[in-house]
Amino acid sequence: MTDATLRLLLARHGETTLNSAHRIIGSTDLPLSNAGRQQADRLARRLALERLDALYASPLRRAVETAELVAAACGLPAQVDERLRETDFGAWEGLSMDEVARRDAAALAAWQADAMAAPTGGEPPARLLARVDALLSDLRGRHAGQTVALVAHGGLFQALILRALNLPYRNDWVFMLYNGSLSELSLAAVRNVAVYLNDSAHLGPVNALA
Repeated sequence: MTDATLRLLLARHGETTLNSAHRIIGSTDLPLSNAGRQQADRLARRLALERLDALYASPLRRAVETAELVAAACGLPAQVDERLRETDFGAWEGLSMDEVARRDAAALAAWQADAMAAPTGGEPPARLLARVDALLSDLRGRHAGQTVALVAHGGLFQALILRALNLPYRNDWVFMLYNGSLSELSLAAVRNVAVYLNDSAHLGPVNALA
């Protein structure tokens, strides 16, 4: 890693009751479940092995609660950044994908056919990508040569990874990122690299998929 390379650690929050029920959460503000707190605690202990220069978190409660454990384990404050908020799924939040298919079939078909289509009442992907791009630019300018952890969400991280690697945006889950998992990006002047994705070895039996 060169002196100017940013080492970016992407920590997905622990699970909530909607995660374990395989329902869409989006911007719905839920706390961690009991299993989610166990995941967050194990994630915090994993991140304590790193030498973090900064820690940022989404403002949503599940991410803040996860970040508080990471902050305590790593001995540095968690800074809330609104740009790390999960994308808003509008009328689909709280529903399973089967329920969305039954209640809003036309909008779901449009969303599946066009990555830049928004869920009914949800955040347009162009807006999500704009805030992800701004966040990446700020982090590179502020933390060149440092190691930074972000505590946020699956959908947000999907967009961030794709943008960092200069890959076309997709609104489906092209990367599997478990609750409480850790991924690493290396952002350098020459090229950006995904060092690893979805490391969940630290979670043990409390691992959860969605």
